[in-house]
Amino acid sequence: EYIKGLFTIYLYHLDGNLYKSLTYQDSNDPEEPTLISTRTYENYLDVSNPFPMTEVIPGIRSQTKLATTYNVQEAGVDLTYNLQYEYREDGLPAKRVATATGDVQTAVYYYY
Repeated sequence: EYIKGLFTIYLYHLDGNLYKSLTYQDSNDPEEPTLISTRTYENYLDVSNPFPMTEVIPGIRSQTKLATTYNVQEAGVDLTYNLQYEYREDGLPAKRVATATGDVQTAVYYYY
């Protein structure tokens, strides 16, 4: 027997790119779970994305393009990140810098 704890609902843009993930936790009322986290991805560039920010199903890309806005709402915090990319000469992304009030995160992409 398994007890369900958390579950996530994924919403997509019409082009198949991830729009929003909503994570819920069970509550005392099974008809009214508690929303604990919302993550929204918007303003996609028409650039191929070999490194999606979220993996829903292993091996299936939920973000085929690069998002330029990422919003996180959880634990009473609401942060909107602006995403900027640097590209290699062949057009593939080399680096992503995510900037929000009081936070900067950098991801560097390596290809082999």
